[in-house]
Amino acid sequence: MKALGHHLYLRGRYFYYRISLPRPLHTALECKEVVIALSTQDVALGRLYVAKLDIEIQSLIEKTYTGLNKACSMQDIEAAQTLFKQGIEEAKNKIGLPQKQQFNLELLSSQTQGSPKLFSQVAKEYLKDCVTNAWRLLIPEPFYHRISIQKRYGGRF
Repeated sequence: MKALGHHLYLRGRYFYYRISLPRPLHTALECKEVVIALSTQDVALGRLYVAKLDIEIQSLIEKTYTGLNKACSMQDIEAAQTLFKQGIEEAKNKIGLPQKQQFNLELLSSQTQGSPKLFSQVAKEYLKDCVTNAWRLLIPEPFYHRISIQKRYGGRF
């Protein structure tokens, strides 16, 4: 990733927010950095998102750090991990990052009549079609016509 500013990185054509966590949080949160896709190709919009995210994530890190200093048991640490993850999601929602589309695919039972084909059946038919038609791509067309004429008339040209 190419750094373009404070916590702003470019990967390909899209911008990302990236911040490294303080060392005491590495073992408790089981990660060293937070990387959030900004889902934009615009530099100005990316910088705006980074400025807003920086405020939210810094306050979240401070809350998590103070909470872990008070933690006594493993359950408290696990609770801090889940709160940190939820805090990141809340920060993304608060600044107005575009949400990823989630697709709801319902699999209908194959026992009902008129049910759509399962993906495995569609894939099998597609591969069968590819294999049967693949030889046409490998053999030049004039040669193919010569073979078909030979088969029809039994002669050689």
